[in-house]
Amino acid sequence: MTLIVEIIVSALIVFGAGFAWIGSFGLFKLPDFYMRLHGPTKATT
Repeated sequence: MTLIVEIIVSALIVFGAGFAWIGSFGLFKLPDFYMRLHGPTKATT
């Protein structure tokens, strides 16, 4: 049972890190100030 829980938790951590990476990618790539703020905040909610 603990191996399954560790796999699930690891997958959720990787999934959350992916969302953070997408948000930071938007922070660097979007042209406008307000659009740059919009990318990371969408990733955190």
